[in-house]
Amino acid sequence: MSTAIPITVIAAALWVALVAPAQAAIRICLAPVSSGLASDLVESRARAKALLAWAAKARAAGSLAPSWRIAAQKQLRCAKVASGNFDCVAFAQPCTISQVPRPSPLPPPQRGKVKDKPIAT
Repeated sequence: MSTAIPITVIAAALWVALVAPAQAAIRICLAPVSSGLASDLVESRARAKALLAWAAKARAAGSLAPSWRIAAQKQLRCAKVASGNFDCVAFAQPCTISQVPRPSPLPPPQRGKVKDKPIAT
């Protein structure tokens, strides 16, 4: 009896997976954006400045809500320079996540066409 419950649960999960239509989200990315040079005495602050500058430039390039977390081709490079500062540059493609709409089960209405023709007598 104890094996009947897991088999039933597995069967129900498979049925739902096969019957329910799958939906997916897609990532839409813009052209790559560079932050330009960001400098600070502390590396973590230089990184933060580079990421803020990248987000501002991505917004200017057309991204409504740029997020480093979902960006593509991310590169964040830092180096200590002769002045003792850290110089950082952020480079990435700003992306957004878009839900794919569920297809309608009915075909779109045919406008301007007569569905029923009168019967000639």
